[in-house]
Amino acid sequence: MNKYNDRNLSKDSTIYTYTLLKRVRHSLPISCTLWLIALIPLVWDLYRLQPAFFFISFIALPILHVLLITVIGKLKSDQGLRQWRLSFRVPWFGFAPIGYVALSKIFSLHLQVFFITLVVIGCFYPWSPQEPLAQLLYLHLWLMLPRLFILWRFRSFRHTAYLIVNSKDTSCYLQ
Repeated sequence: MNKYNDRNLSKDSTIYTYTLLKRVRHSLPISCTLWLIALIPLVWDLYRLQPAFFFISFIALPILHVLLITVIGKLKSDQGLRQWRLSFRVPWFGFAPIGYVALSKIFSLHLQVFFITLVVIGCFYPWSPQEPLAQLLYLHLWLMLPRLFILWRFRSFRHTAYLIVNSKDTSCYLQ
């Protein structure tokens, strides 16, 4: 028996089937905790009456990540920004993939963005005060570690799976 109604399908139709391998849910308590962790530097800066640097770094780091994702995406796969969008939800705060993305590519991309940003922050060490650099490092870790943790949980499927990010979860699928 035919599983699909042939009358609605053209000859050029492609049917994709994806099998869910693993899912990581974005729970509200964890999201709230991550936002509270992000506000620690803001509270410290408000205590010192210097909140401007928090807002500058909170804007500059995601822009740096977008720039790095764009450049690395263009150099590696000539895709650039087509499969990415801005997201304001943790753990994918900043630039997040939309649609199905190869898990190996996104894992590699995020490791590169993580280490390149560390190097960029480290380049300012001789000339900048330590406190702003520590805050940049803190916010960079806040942005990247939840993503890397999720990708690490999918590590056994890294070479064959696809990743999709939704508002409520991050899922790993096999095609």
